Amino acid sequence: MTSADAHDPAEITRRAEKIIAGGETLTVEFKRRQTPGDFPDDKLAATVACMANGEGGTLFIGVEDSGTITGCAPWNKKKGITEPSQLEASIQHRTVPPLACRAQLLVLNGLEVVQIDVPKSATPVATSTGLYQRRTMQVSGGPECVGMEPSYLFSRYNSANARDWSTLDAVDAATDDLDPAEIERFRRMVRTRGGDDILGDLPDEDILRALGLFDDGANPVKLGAVLLFGTSDAVHRWIPNHEVIFQVMDGTAVTVNHRTTAPLLAVVDDISARLDVQRTEDEITLGMLRVALPNLPERVSREAVANALTHRDYTDLGPVRILLDRRSFTVSNPGGLPRDVSLETIIEASSPRSPALAGAFKRAGIVDRAGRGVRLMYQALLTSGHGEPDYSSTTDNQVTVDIPVSGTDREFARFVAAWQHDHGDLDVRDLRVLHTLHEEGRTSTDRLTALLDEKPDRLRRILHRLNDVALVETIGRGAAREYCLGSAFYDTVGRRPDFIRSQSIGDVRARQLIQAYAAEYGTVTRAQAAETCGLTGPATYRLLKSMADAGELVKHGSTRNTYYTLPEG
Repeated sequence: MTSADAHDPAEITRRAEKIIAGGETLTVEFKRRQTPGDFPDDKLAATVACMANGEGGTLFIGVEDSGTITGCAPWNKKKGITEPSQLEASIQHRTVPPLACRAQLLVLNGLEVVQIDVPKSATPVATSTGLYQRRTMQVSGGPECVGMEPSYLFSRYNSANARDWSTLDAVDAATDDLDPAEIERFRRMVRTRGGDDILGDLPDEDILRALGLFDDGANPVKLGAVLLFGTSDAVHRWIPNHEVIFQVMDGTAVTVNHRTTAPLLAVVDDISARLDVQRTEDEITLGMLRVALPNLPERVSREAVANALTHRDYTDLGPVRILLDRRSFTVSNPGGLPRDVSLETIIEASSPRSPALAGAFKRAGIVDRAGRGVRLMYQALLTSGHGEPDYSSTTDNQVTVDIPVSGTDREFARFVAAWQHDHGDLDVRDLRVLHTLHEEGRTSTDRLTALLDEKPDRLRRILHRLNDVALVETIGRGAAREYCLGSAFYDTVGRRPDFIRSQSIGDVRARQLIQAYAAEYGTVTRAQAAETCGLTGPATYRLLKSMADAGELVKHGSTRNTYYTLPEG
């Protein structure tokens, strides 16, 4: 929507009708108000505060849960009118901190409806009576507001104010509550995993200080120090919610069921050893080059487990769960995504819930020190012929990643290995596009955008870059434009004839492409149809004549200026 559209009443009405037609979601709420008592000011404040504690969104007052527009009773009884500015003031007066919303009075189907645009709040918002709620989805599928439990509220405040929970005091803890063997484990990791060499030879206390987990205060030992290096009793006392469950399933049978509350570095070594037993490996050869195709790349499992351990919310109940079965490797942890991270930005974003814990893992050499862990997971999976990690089961309360371990795509792995051997590494976004085209075949821009959850402008740049090196082929133009793997891909995997065959286009699809072109641009010429469908001149002539004879197109003119349009009506 342009800035002009944003103030156009007709456009505002059309947009509201479209949103209402989509029904209630996490960011859309309907409220009945056929009488003032149906939805008074206190309920208004509670509803907008709840939405602000989620993703924000749009509240429509005067609309039933079903989406039926029934109208909003006037807010000002004396004047018999609703004044948006008074609603905005009422919301600010009844929320803490004051929440600035935008209210509008619309007329839909001849009835007044109030639209309130609610911003997402970085810090928790309460009503003036102290009610804290957040937006979530019911099991039945509809949205609802539920109370914020203390642990969730504490986590939100810490996140909003950039507080690192792991650097808080472990009240009454002393260095005797830390296990020297665990600090020695840290030193060993530094030396063997390529960590921060400076820390390898420091005394115990200096290591703790360097990690930001020890100071000269009344309570020098911090919670993060206990979580990383604490004795069993200390972890149980100061980090009572810490628990990791590791399971291996064979069909419906549980073959491994392991529970641990050991300090984090010990957990890393323990889970790594248990996963190593479960790894299998296929391989491909490129001349003298052998390329391993593990069912679960070590880097992927290491990053996934480390992310769960360092980014989980330790103020929340529940264990970190690690499950391996024939199909997938799944890791879940309590607490939603960290501040400033979303499913859309998860590949690039690096905003740990606890910078101190994440820093300790980086300096030990457990995870990538540049904060590219998720990006490297994608890259390792795609280069080894697997699909992408799937975060779609993630909620406000839990992060879940599902990693495929079966169904290796040997051809795609062969292509990546050969191409990168000759041309250098492919960017992870290039890999995602190529892998999707390999799975989907010829695909439109809109579908690629949806499948990859990628920004359209960035996707166009990626496709243009891949087209320049013949890894992607562009077919058609405008709304009919599609993409498929290019000649360089087929040449690399030794299937050039398949590329040639892929360029032929069926009659039905050609008709659809020509009709789509005519619908977008109003007319289509023979040359434009040939370019859109990749057909020869004679083939295009025969197809256009057939479509005109069938009434699918209307022919105009009879010379070189001939063009075609869609039939009216």
